[in-house]
Amino acid sequence: MRFNQSQSRAIDHFRGPSLVLAGPGSGKTAVITYRVKNLIEKYHIPPCKILVLTFSKAAAREMEERFFSLQTSGVKKENCPVFGTFHGFFFSVLRSVENNGQKKVLSSAKKRILLQEECIRLHIDQEEDSFWETLEHEISRIKSGLAAMVSSSILPPESFQLLFEAYEAALSANQLLDFDDILSQTLELLSLRKDILSSLQDHFSFFLIDEFQDVSQIQYSIMNLLAERDRNLFAVGDDDQSIYSFRGASAGIMKQFLLDYPEAERILLNVNYRNPTPIIRSALKVITGNPDRFQKEILCPSNAEDPDAFSLREEENLESEYFYIAEKISSILQQGIRLDQIAILLRSTTDLSLLRRILLQQGIPVKEHISTDPVFDSFLCKDMTSYMKIASSLSGQISNEQGIRGEFLRILNRPSRFLSRQALPDNDSLPESVHSFFSSLSRYYSYHAAATERIARFKEDLVILASCAPYAAISFIWNRVGYKEYIKEYCRNNHKDYSAYEKMFSVLLAASKGLVSFRQWEELLQEKKADLSDTENNGVHIMTIHASKGLEFDTVFIPDLNEGLLPHKKAPSPEQIQEERRLLYVAMTRTRSRLLLSYVRDYHNKKATRSRFLDCFF
Repeated sequence: MRFNQSQSRAIDHFRGPSLVLAGPGSGKTAVITYRVKNLIEKYHIPPCKILVLTFSKAAAREMEERFFSLQTSGVKKENCPVFGTFHGFFFSVLRSVENNGQKKVLSSAKKRILLQEECIRLHIDQEEDSFWETLEHEISRIKSGLAAMVSSSILPPESFQLLFEAYEAALSANQLLDFDDILSQTLELLSLRKDILSSLQDHFSFFLIDEFQDVSQIQYSIMNLLAERDRNLFAVGDDDQSIYSFRGASAGIMKQFLLDYPEAERILLNVNYRNPTPIIRSALKVITGNPDRFQKEILCPSNAEDPDAFSLREEENLESEYFYIAEKISSILQQGIRLDQIAILLRSTTDLSLLRRILLQQGIPVKEHISTDPVFDSFLCKDMTSYMKIASSLSGQISNEQGIRGEFLRILNRPSRFLSRQALPDNDSLPESVHSFFSSLSRYYSYHAAATERIARFKEDLVILASCAPYAAISFIWNRVGYKEYIKEYCRNNHKDYSAYEKMFSVLLAASKGLVSFRQWEELLQEKKADLSDTENNGVHIMTIHASKGLEFDTVFIPDLNEGLLPHKKAPSPEQIQEERRLLYVAMTRTRSRLLLSYVRDYHNKKATRSRFLDCFF
């Protein structure tokens, strides 16, 4: 394999620290694997002395497979370099220490379940589905030392303190470690136990880090400890592709590296082998708007100008924008490009349903890499479903199922009926049934006439719902039960856009047409929530920009490039705006041939402004 001058410098680097700035499509994986090969064959470093860390098992596996495909002489599986993930390697270090061998890692899915259970036990209300994502990030920031105090933006201080303590107690009682524990306990272990640190430094003397721009402060601190004896830390990354600050990553760590290792060799992999000249030129126009970055001149092997490689289009509204995308895809397919080589990258999945519907109407199959349609995973949809499920259970249409208590509590005060959760006992003294719940409520409020009347109305509404098909049930809940007024009040109190929830209601109502039973509604939800990324269907890829990182396609569409969407309205600070700009840069550099950007003048009947990131083109 032939390498350019910069790649050769990086591959041939021997001792001491090095920071390799690897632009998109610059061959960083090849550089890492060939450098490992070079250390072994040219510099005679024992393979087992080399540690290569990245962020995903798939990336680690790919590097290991590519390394062994080089047929390095004398290297066997049992005596080879270690290719792993940060969490995987650090957990192995913890497990090697006494009293840690029995601990297990809490998966992301089980972490959410544990938090949900603790919220129910502590009578903490949860509203939007984004509640859980925010909660997990806030807990993670505290445990990673990124937040100075136990506080939350979504819960009162006392509630968050109780929840945080309950979560930590549950981890301890069940001998579990979450991902933050793995990092913090590894750092503590290596800081306090110099014997263990020394043992690891005896074992490993060369450290290579992939995707260095995604490293958190605590991960960087651990690697500094491991590398402090020999200082053979080889870091490969691109500050322009740092898009995971919500996980604790910071592009600034790359500049900190040069302060901590002033003797580091700095190498720029500046030849882009993926993107045509017009695309990389356009992407650089966007990213140079960020003031706090390493300046880079990116070159392309071919200077050929393709007038169709890059386009930027304004459309009237979302519907016309998505029809334009469908027309362009049809035209591209006629040129012989495969469906699976076309991708639509989204900053937000809010309008996913409309995009999917228009593409399918135009005969274009889609392959989604988004685990759930946001409308069907919203708290509004979950509330509607809980109402229908409780009504069906009350009437005997379905048997009482596990978790029915949680469903009942979910809708007890939506809309507010001023009924206390304390009216339902936490113990198992009563069977879990809707009838037993109403009996408990009646006894608890037996001397409270107004509450008794509200309980009776609640039950009457459920009886009516039990006889309704899903379409009529959703309409009844919204208009007659008082749910619409509850949503309006919720939006006023939380400064939310009511029209967005009204739109969600319309989508749910339309989806329920033709269904005759609650079971059919549940089946529909299962279809909507299926993760289509694992299916065998062949179609145009639809995914978030975050999910596209590391992938490449022949043609990429990036729609909805409007203020409030990209940059997102929830990213107000200068640092967040810079990361939003990096998101667009990452998305733009996913294509090998064509890049089509678009924005709208009208977004859901409101005047829209194009993204500030597009100003460089005007």
